[in-house]
Amino acid sequence: MNIEIAPHVRETASQLGQGVTYALKVLAGRLADDPDMGEPSALPGILTVMIDGDLFEDCPALAVGYLRGPDRQERQGRHQERPAVPGAEAVTVREVADAWRRITGRLRANAPDSTEPTAGAAFRATRP
Repeated sequence: MNIEIAPHVRETASQLGQGVTYALKVLAGRLADDPDMGEPSALPGILTVMIDGDLFEDCPALAVGYLRGPDRQERQGRHQERPAVPGAEAVTVREVADAWRRITGRLRANAPDSTEPTAGAAFRATRP
């Protein structure tokens, strides 16, 4: 199985410490062997794996969410691969996650640090 780590995840990992980058590489190797090792998360289509920070130097405990590649369907005791259907939940989750990342990035870059600058305008807008 091909494991892809998005560039923004690699960048964030390097900012958290070299141990985080190494832990993600180890996790990618394990996921290549066992892509179903994660536990289902609250988000549909996303599995979560916990990384124990004590196992890696310069790495905090991490919860890593990932999308599983082609859906698996178990039939009569064996796994059969079936290709992901365009428009499936995993694609929707990825699009929502990308949109959320763009929104939060714009807010960090452009929103004021406090609500004080906007409080006067909000008050004037509520007055008749």
